Amino acid sequence: MSMARWFEPTEEQVAGWNRWTASRPEAARATLVGIEPWELYLQPSTGLILTFHGLKTEAAENTFTVFTNIIGHIEHEFSSPYFGAPVADPGELKPYQPASPEEMMVLAHRASGEPEAPAAAH
Repeated sequence: MSMARWFEPTEEQVAGWNRWTASRPEAARATLVGIEPWELYLQPSTGLILTFHGLKTEAAENTFTVFTNIIGHIEHEFSSPYFGAPVADPGELKPYQPASPEEMMVLAHRASGEPEAPAAAH
């Protein structure tokens, strides 16, 4: 598994993503270059760790908004994910490499949308 991937896609998932992106208008495809739903991204201007959530088309303006899931922050504790946050500049997103396997496990769990496990009682 790639260190920046929160899950390893199947061939069918990759083919489906490729079909979906190919079916988008040219301007949308340009917006999605380098973005894949199984990758982790860092938004350097905010320190947020993100995954791809979706793409909204504004047909009248021929513009596209990338929506992400916020699953962490590089400098602060982060308790729960936020799904569907717009990104002003998708070109700013950089692949994110978790610092440890433990961090990857936490981020992958948050990205999956599964509820957080309750803390163990002491």
